[in-house]
Order: sequence, then C-alpha cells, then structure tokens
Amino acid sequence: MRKSVVLMLCVKAFLKEKIETVFTDNWRPVFVNDFDEAIRVIKHTPVSCFVVDHHSRDKEIITQFCRQFETIPIILYSNSSLHSDWLRNITLPEKIIATACNTIEELLSEIPIIIKNRSFQSDLKIFGINPEQYSPRIKKCLGMIIEEFHENITVEAIADRLDIHRSHLEREWHRECGSITPKQLLIGLKLHYSTFLMQNAGLKLKDIAHLDGFANEHEFYRSFHSHMGMTASCYRRDRLFAEFALCWQRAK
Repeated sequence: MRKSVVLMLCVKAFLKEKIETVFTDNWRPVFVNDFDEAIRVIKHTPVSCFVVDHHSRDKEIITQFCRQFETIPIILYSNSSLHSDWLRNITLPEKIIATACNTIEELLSEIPIIIKNRSFQSDLKIFGINPEQYSPRIKKCLGMIIEEFHENITVEAIADRLDIHRSHLEREWHRECGSITPKQLLIGLKLHYSTFLMQNAGLKLKDIAHLDGFANEHEFYRSFHSHMGMTASCYRRDRLFAEFALCWQRAK
C-alpha cells in the first residue's frame, strides 16, 4: 500500500529520531529545513499533510503558503504547553488546521485523521464503479489502479502482476464493469486528481502533469481536453474544481 507523504518542517533532532522509529501504516515523514525546500518537494511528490513546529512562527510565510497550496492541510505543532499561545492567537485562513499538541503521541494520532479527512478521495461512482460487487481479481486490479494511478502504472503491468494476459483481464473487467475500461479509469483518476491539484496556485500545470503520472505535460493537455471537453487552463481559470463529475467524458 502506498504511504501518504507528510512534510515536517523545523523538527528538532531528538523529535526527528523519535518519529523515524515509529512505524505507521499509512504515512511516511519527509523532513525539510525551510518553506522553499517544502515547495520543491510538493512540486515533485504528492503531499497529504504539512507539519510546522513552533520554531517557524512567521505568520506571513505560513499564511502565504496556505494561499498557494489550498489542498495541503497544515498542522501547527507545539511540543510544549509554553508555546500554545501563539497557536491560539494566530489568525490563519480556513484551510489551515492549527493543532496544539503537547506530546509527540498527540501529533502522531492527529496526522492519520488529517490525512483521512483532508487528502484526495476519488468518488468511483463518477466512473460507474462499485467495488463491492466485483470478483476478487477485479477488486485487486481496481485496488492497484486506485493506489498507483499517479505512478504511471499501465494495464499491461497490472495484468502481469495478476499473472494474467491483458486481453483476458480486459474481457473479465468488461463483464463486471462494462461501462468503463481499466485504461479509461486510469486516465479518469489522473484527471480527477489533476482538478484537485489545480486548486493550488503554487503548482503550474506542468507540475500537475508530473504529479499525475503523465509521461509529459503534452500528454496531460491532450487527455484533459479529450475527456473534459475544455483545456486544462480554461478549467483552472474558471475554477470548476467541484464540477468534475459534470465535465468528465469517457473516450469513445
């Protein structure tokens, strides 16, 4: 299972060491030294959460970051009750989650909740998919697609891992999920994720194409226009982020 990435800024050495020794089922820490380094990571890696500790108190930088990356929730972490006041008194945009955690245990329990509630979730009903009614093999195939769609996984690779020929897999898929092919679902999830990422002004379309797992930005532009009926730049300009289900069109 792919683990969500949690950026951690200005974490002291002893805290970093403790976090690195903690086994987590669904997330992994990536430590950065400043906001510029955090942004470089965000442009190349899907990030689910950003933890900023009490040593990074620059309200203006934090607020500016939030405006540039609306889909990445921030936990403002304080490992001592002595530093809780700055969390209570800081005025931040709605997207920021300010949490005064006085122990590492509180922080570690908060992170998976934030990831579950705030990270990208694709509604498979948009694509006519109902996993509950499928056979075990098709469920496995579907699980691979959901977990790895932005890693440029192919239908051929999925078939190989299931120890089945692609054509056999596609016939079996068609019997159970006739309204859409595995390839169409891969593209659909990539584009759905791209519309989610477009909310982040700090990401250029070429960054989004990379994060989506497209081979290059031109492939992203072509796929977006073909399946969404408009260019990616127009979609983003008009801020149609909540309209994916209305715009999505499967390839003929």
